[in-house]
Amino acid sequence: PHACSAATLAGYGSGYTEKVAILWAGTNPISAGSQTGAQFFTDYDAYRATLQASGWLVVGCLLQDMPTNDTEAQAFNTLLSGSTDFDAVADLRTPLPDCTDTTKYYSDQIHLLDVGYALVATAIQTAMATL
Repeated sequence: PHACSAATLAGYGSGYTEKVAILWAGTNPISAGSQTGAQFFTDYDAYRATLQASGWLVVGCLLQDMPTNDTEAQAFNTLLSGSTDFDAVADLRTPLPDCTDTTKYYSDQIHLLDVGYALVATAIQTAMATL
């Protein structure tokens, strides 16, 4: 949610009849410990609300496994999974359950290899099919 403001993104959609935003965020602030899962979810949910108020459909993404602060990532995932406010939720945890898997993750255990990104794309596509 911090790449550009929700208001800025909402403005980009003016004039379009179909607007879908995919929110996959939280890995850096949660894994670095700068925000808890609950703190990040508060920001994430406010971003969603701003977009939806402008007519966007919003797909939230559950966070993948993390090498540090994974308990906080799971707390975020629990909040997102329990929310009825998102139009759809993409499950990234199921296809990416183990950040030590070097077939899907780089050695930093945060960034994904092409195989990992393909799994993310499939999860998002599955979620979008429910819209």
